[in-house]
Amino acid sequence: MHIKKEGTVLISAIVILSLMSLLGSFMYNMIRNNVELCNLYSFDKDIYDISKSEEEILFNYMKNINREIKENVKDSIDGESNSIELFSEDFERKIDNSTLKYYKSNNKLFLITKNLNNVIRTREIIYNFENDTAILIPTYSFQDSNE
Repeated sequence: MHIKKEGTVLISAIVILSLMSLLGSFMYNMIRNNVELCNLYSFDKDIYDISKSEEEILFNYMKNINREIKENVKDSIDGESNSIELFSEDFERKIDNSTLKYYKSNNKLFLITKNLNNVIRTREIIYNFENDTAILIPTYSFQDSNE
């Protein structure tokens, strides 16, 4: 009889410990997910974190590139579109405090802007050609630096 009581105590202790560990792991997952969501919404930004000035700068670069493509089409002898010639070598364009850089070796386009707080942001840009026009699409891949 004495062994039977010790056995039930042992079993109930194991059950209680397993329930406590299950509850602890559940709480850990909830806290971890809550911290991730809190970090996403704590600054009231989305994943792109693009400002209006950055959008305007990107739009101006897109207009300039499309203007150059149209001039190249007008100047070409055969009248065919040579929009890809623009991206055949590395280039760097500047408007005010912003720079658009293209690296042919990586086939990557970067927009470098300076914010009001003197933070320099380097954002990767995807480019696409549709009907002889270039479309510049900002990505969520960016890096902020102070210098």
